Amino acid sequence: YYGKAKEDDCTMLDVLCPVLRALQLNAATDISSLTAICLQAADTGVLKTSKLVPRAGRAAYIGTERTDENADPGAVAAATWIKAVCRVLYQMKLDKNALLKTFS
Repeated sequence: YYGKAKEDDCTMLDVLCPVLRALQLNAATDISSLTAICLQAADTGVLKTSKLVPRAGRAAYIGTERTDENADPGAVAAATWIKAVCRVLYQMKLDKNALLKTFS
């Protein structure tokens, strides 16, 4: 299953995919609002993993009895990275076009 994970497999992709969609759907939004939207998408993705059965990633190997109602560690890590980037962008008030070019 290595490298074939997708959204809803209870991995970091459950955070990264919604954040990417949020960036794409809100590209015309000011940077302050855009970072808030991305933070919300990351948090929602983490919460979602606590309700999913792990089908990929490390959590899939330890069994559902140990993952029940716990957020996926990879999703938590991805959300932590995204939150750090969003905080820096918000503090720097970077031009959102520069941000979009960076991730393109």
